Amino acid sequence: LGKTGVGKSTLINAIFGESVARTGIGQPVTAGSNLYVSRTGNLGLYDTRGFELGASSAQILGELRDLVQSKRTADASEHIHVAYYCVRAGDHRLEPAEVDFIRGLHDLGIPVFLVLTQVHQLNGAYRPEHMQFAQYLYEQGLPIYLGRPFLTAALPDAALGYTAHGVPELVDATFQAAPEAARMALAA
Repeated sequence: LGKTGVGKSTLINAIFGESVARTGIGQPVTAGSNLYVSRTGNLGLYDTRGFELGASSAQILGELRDLVQSKRTADASEHIHVAYYCVRAGDHRLEPAEVDFIRGLHDLGIPVFLVLTQVHQLNGAYRPEHMQFAQYLYEQGLPIYLGRPFLTAALPDAALGYTAHGVPELVDATFQAAPEAARMALAA
C-alpha cells in the first residue's frame, strides 16, 4: 500500500525475483488491487492502486478492511498476514493522512511494515538525507513492526552507482512476523 509512484509494484517484483507486476514512470499503472501468487502457489502479494491523500485513502482502507475480514473466514492459507506501507525516501515527508492510514492498518490486527523505498546506497553508505528521514520516521512512534522503517532499494541504479538492497531483510522480517502456519509458505 502507499501513494502513487512509491514503488509498490517494483517491490513486489523484487520479492518474487521476476517481473510479475507492471511498473511505469509518470502515470499510475496499477488500477485496482491485484493478487500475485508465486509459481509454487505458496505466497501471494496484493498490489493496490496508489492513492493520493483525501477520500481515496479512506476508501482504500475500507476496502482493505473488508478484504482482510473476508479472508479471515477462509482457510488460514487465504488470510492476509502482514501489510507493507511504502513511502519513497526522496519525498522526505509523511503526511498526517498517511499516519492515520498506518494506524488504521494497525487496527486491522496485522503487523504493519513501513517500507522506505528508493533509498540510495553507495559503497555501503546511505544518502544522509534518507537516513535523516528514516530517523524522523522512527521517532514518530508509529504502530509499525519493530518500530522502525525498513530501508530498501528494489532496483539498482547502475548509472549513479546505487545498489539494490534491503529486500532480503524485509522478507526475513516478514517471515518472523507472520504466524507460524504462514512461515512455511513464505519459506517455500
